[in-house]
Order: sequence, then structure tokens, then C-alpha cells
Amino acid sequence: MNNNLDELMGKANRAYGQGLFAECKEYCRQVLERLPNSVPALVLQGIATSNLGDKEAAVVLFEKAVAVDSRCAPAFLWLSMSQLGTGRAADALTNAKKAVALNPGDPIGQHQVGRCQLELGQVEVALATFQRAVTLAPNVALVHLSLGLAFQASKRNEDAIRAVRRSIQLNSASIEAWIVLRQLLADQSDREGLLEAAQTIVKLQPESGDARVWLAQAFLDLNRSREAESAVRDALDMDPTSAQGHLILGSINQMRGKLDEASIQFRQSIEIQPKQGAAYLALVTNRRVGDQDRGIVESMIELVNAPDLSTVDKGQLHYALGKAHEDLGAFPDAIAHWDQANQIAYSLKFGDRQFDRKAAQNYGDSQIETFNRGFLERNSGRGSDSTTPIFVLGMIRSGTTLVEQILSCHPDVAAGGELAFWGQNGGAFVGANRTLDASLLAKFADRYERLLKSIDASRPRVVDKMPTNYQLIGLINLAFPKAKIIHVQRDPIDTCLSIYATPNRTKHPWAHDKSNIVFNYRIYQRLMDHWRSVISPESMLEIRYEDLVSDLEGVSQSIVEFCELSWNDACLRPQDNDRSVVTPSVWQVRQPVYRTSVSRAKRFEGLLGPFSTL
Repeated sequence: MNNNLDELMGKANRAYGQGLFAECKEYCRQVLERLPNSVPALVLQGIATSNLGDKEAAVVLFEKAVAVDSRCAPAFLWLSMSQLGTGRAADALTNAKKAVALNPGDPIGQHQVGRCQLELGQVEVALATFQRAVTLAPNVALVHLSLGLAFQASKRNEDAIRAVRRSIQLNSASIEAWIVLRQLLADQSDREGLLEAAQTIVKLQPESGDARVWLAQAFLDLNRSREAESAVRDALDMDPTSAQGHLILGSINQMRGKLDEASIQFRQSIEIQPKQGAAYLALVTNRRVGDQDRGIVESMIELVNAPDLSTVDKGQLHYALGKAHEDLGAFPDAIAHWDQANQIAYSLKFGDRQFDRKAAQNYGDSQIETFNRGFLERNSGRGSDSTTPIFVLGMIRSGTTLVEQILSCHPDVAAGGELAFWGQNGGAFVGANRTLDASLLAKFADRYERLLKSIDASRPRVVDKMPTNYQLIGLINLAFPKAKIIHVQRDPIDTCLSIYATPNRTKHPWAHDKSNIVFNYRIYQRLMDHWRSVISPESMLEIRYEDLVSDLEGVSQSIVEFCELSWNDACLRPQDNDRSVVTPSVWQVRQPVYRTSVSRAKRFEGLLGPFSTL
């Protein structure tokens, strides 16, 4: 009889190894008919049952196994995994700990304890558990992935990315790991990394519509709208009911100035998935909200209070409702919604971490102290002779997009958008003793020149409109002394209100609190006062946004002349520029130059708090 039972268990194990879970389960049943307390048969039948999708039945089998043998670590481990799969995280943690107590050196047991702790919200404890598991099993991909998830939960995204990348090194075919990495890179606004992740997921899951949507979003974030459109149309061919697919297609039309087509897609996205914020936000920023849109506003108000709506969607809806109420003249309601939107946005981006005012102040001071007149004079002549770059910069929401639109209407000028190059590399060139590494600067200048040429090699000039390059004007001027720098200024209160009212794709830790916005604005003012005193007027032109919109022709001519370009009448029609525009104010950019944003803050008199001190 024992030989027969051994033969049945052998068949059960072979069936399990081949993925034949129903056959495995049947062989185990036959063993248990003759030997009801066979722990190996109970555990293996439980595993097969779990793989067949019946986790509750699996729990019963594992519970019987541990009742028979309270020293069987695998039975406790599998019981824990099944309980976690049925939402019983507390029970699962208890049994995972029993498995570890019986077999302390088992990394999978430690890993299961960490999974339960993470599910229960015990993030820091889970982190420590996963780190122990990594020490026990440094070459197990799943353990590194779970460590990455714990880091993600604790808002330590850079650590999370390192852990998940290690998991991918160990198992590059893990779709789950690539999907987690994509989410992390999205949080970090790493657009090139996002594209790599999305392309890999498409290779691993070529029939997945979601993967094509992620690829389309990655291309869209890089302003590669043709490739984005191709990917999203493939996604919609696979799944016409993809709300995200219609949203992306609408965004592509919006970027190209096809605003009516964009609205159709946004509405279709909402029809497919009514409980979302992104499509509503896109819809109300696509045009001015009027009395005819009261129904949309009421729908958003009802939705934003829904208890099952995600925090991300709530934040998007509050931004949308702020914009809608401003358009409708309900200014106190607009501010109230923006207050909530900014609280949510900060929490999602930075968690409990506070904006470090001292660090921000020290950074501004270091730029002023390092790039003084003497330093700039001593190191002049060490940069590139290239005239390719045109830097358009200033505080965010100051009008830099409009200036780029005007310039890129010129046949000799390409639009590069917001290039992160100098922000990512700006700290590499000056040593602790404030000496310039000229050879390194030359290498990076050459790399930057190649980046610009990759954007459009056919045009002699390329605009980099990263607003925050204002922090690095001294370095930029040394790297490209013949480049043109255009500083766009706007009324301080209007600028700060626009920052507060607009969702930012990039992470500015000061941008979600009125007093922090004012604090950072004063640092910006002090920096610009310094650059004004040390940078030649031949290199830097300053214009006022208000002057530009009131005298488009005159100011545009001065910009074109400063850039040493011949005049072209196309520069007077920035709304007709056929390039794709990635900006939170895409609707305004696609209108003839407008003045409604001038003196915007006056409509909010008495509601602006710290902004009024500027």
C-alpha cells in the first residue's frame, strides 16, 4: 500500500511540475482517501487548489495540514500566502511568523512576513524584513522587487528604483517588475526611462492594449506625438473601450491645436470611465467654461465627494473645479478647490517631507557667491563657440511657452521644449574650492550641442525653454557665451497665482503652498538681480509678458532681432504654430495672443493671502 501511495505522490508532484494542477489535485485526493492526515498530500493539494483559483478551499487544506503537524514550516507558509490572497492579512502575518520561527533561514518566509506587514500598512517594519530577506537571498529577483515596493510605499523612490532595477537584472522577463519600474519612473518624471520601460513591457506583452497605452503616454511625455498617436491607435484597435487611450488621443489632438476633436475624445473617455479626474481636467482646460457647462461642473462636484474615488483623481478634479469656477466668476470657490488640489498634490509627490527653505536659500546663495563677476571673467573663453542654443527662462508660469511658440514659428528655429539637461548636470563643473573643471564643461557642452541637433538638425537654432534654468545662467553663459538668453518676467502675483492654480508635471516642493511659493519667488528675484549685474546685455534680453501680449509685433521683433535672426511675419501668429505643445495652458497657447491673464490676480482680491505681499 505504501508503495502505491508513494507512486501516487510521485505522479502528483510530476503533474504539479508540468502545471497540470487539476491532475495533481486528483492524485492528492486519492492519497488522502487512504491517508487523510498525510501532510505532504494536504500541502500539495492546497497548492494545486490555490493555483486553480480556489484560495478559500486551499486555506482549509493548509489549516488541516498545520493541525496535523504544527512543526511543518511549508504548511504555515502556504497557509499565510493563501490567507493573504483572501484578504486576511493579520492571520496571514501570524502564520508567516510561525513559518519563520520554524525555519529562520528561509528567505521566502521572511519575504512573506514582509508582504503581510506591507499589506497591513506597517511600511517601515516591512522594509526591515525585506532587507533581511535580501541578505538571505541576494540573487532572488522577487525579494528585491518587494523591497522596491516597500521603498515606494515609504516615498523613497530613488531607493525603490534601485531595488526594482536589481530585480530586473536578476529576471529581465518579469512583467510585474517592469510595470512597477514604470510607475516609479513616472513619479520621478524620468521620461527616457519611462519610454524604455514601456517599450520593454510591449515586447513582453505584445497583445496587451494597456501596454500600448503606456507606450503612447511615454512618447507623449517626450513630445513625440506621431509615435504616441501610432501607439494609442494600436491600443484602441485592441480595446476601443480604453478610457486612458481616448484620453491620450485627446491630449495629442489638444497639443496639435485640434481642440474640438480633443473635446470629443475627452468626453468619450469620461463616458467609458465616469469615475476619473484626468479627462475632466483635460476637458475644462481645453476651453473656457461657460454657463452651458454647468452640468459638467455639477458632475465634477458630485464625483469629487465620492468616497471610493482615488486620491489622484480627487486632486485632478479639484484643479479642474478651480479652473471652472474661475471661468464662471466664482473666485472664492476657485481658491478653495485649488487649496485642496495643492494639499493632495504635495502629499502625493512628497509625503510628509517638508520643503527645505534653508537648502533652497543656500543653493541660491551659492550660485551668487560662485558665479560672481571675477569668476566669470577668469573663466571666460572656455566654453563652446556654438550659437545653436536659445535659452528661454524665468519663473514657471511666466510666459516662456508663448515666447518659444513665437520663436519656433521662425523657419530657422526649432522648439526643444523643456530640456532637463542643465538641471541634471549643473552641479558637476565647480569644485569645493570654486574652481571650474573646464575640460568637463567642454564635454558637457558638446553633449548638449548634440542633444539640440538631435531635436532638429535642419535648423540652425534650437530653443530650450526650461524655465528653471534661471538658476544656472552663470554656468550656461560660460558653457555657451554666444548663446542667447531670454528672461521672461510676469507680474509677481499673477505668476504665483498661476503656479498655485496649475498642476505641475515636474516636482517643485515649494509650488503647493502659498507662503513657500512667495519664499521661492524672492530667491528667484534675488538671483535675477545678480545675473542682471554680471551678464552682458548682449547675452541676456529681458522682456515682460504684459508688454508682449499688448504689443506682440514690437516685442516679437525685439526678440527676433536679439537672436540675430531676420524678421519673419509667421512670428506674429504663434497660435498657428503646427508643432505639438506640451503645456498646462495649451488652450490659451492655441488662441490668438490674449490679455485675459494680465492682472488676473485682481479678480481674487482679498483671497490671495501671502501672494499679496509681493
